[in-house]
Amino acid sequence: MELLSITCQHCSAPLQVPAGSKFVTCLHCGAQLAVRQTESAAYTETLETIDSRTERMAVQLEDLQRRSEVADLDRQWDADRERFYVTGKHGHRHLPTEGGSIVGGIVITIFGVIWTMIACGIGGAAFGNAPGPFGLIGAIFPLFGIAFIAFGLWNAFQSYNKASEYEKAQARYRRRREELLRDEDVEQEQAG
Repeated sequence: MELLSITCQHCSAPLQVPAGSKFVTCLHCGAQLAVRQTESAAYTETLETIDSRTERMAVQLEDLQRRSEVADLDRQWDADRERFYVTGKHGHRHLPTEGGSIVGGIVITIFGVIWTMIACGIGGAAFGNAPGPFGLIGAIFPLFGIAFIAFGLWNAFQSYNKASEYEKAQARYRRRREELLRDEDVEQEQAG
């Protein structure tokens, strides 16, 4: 049987081990060793060192996986957030807010009421007793105001609902992101 002459990495004691051995225990210090062989040399490495490196690599792998999960979550949120954007009349895109929707609904309603009151006053005075199509004009102008109020309130309601959905989705995203980051902090404290 061929023997290899190696030294213990832990205490530097000389060891004689059978060729082809993968693991050995040092008879001098009791260290558990892995036997490494190349074409030109043979040496030992303490298993504690290997275990330590393996544990560090496992922690780093978990950290990379968590970072990947956070990055995936961020990318998904960016894609999801696009469906909540509203395009204004000048092409400007923005995220709706509940407060903005309420204010917009109030402004549109006030404008519609003012329009309707003015149209009723003008239409009644100018065309109220007019025969034929002129009498019809006196009724149509106030209807524009009523239609404006209805459309404005419907638009404000839709915008409010979209803003509410956005806030709920954003809260879910933030909560999930915080969970991932909190798990990472806990694992770093345990490893450190």
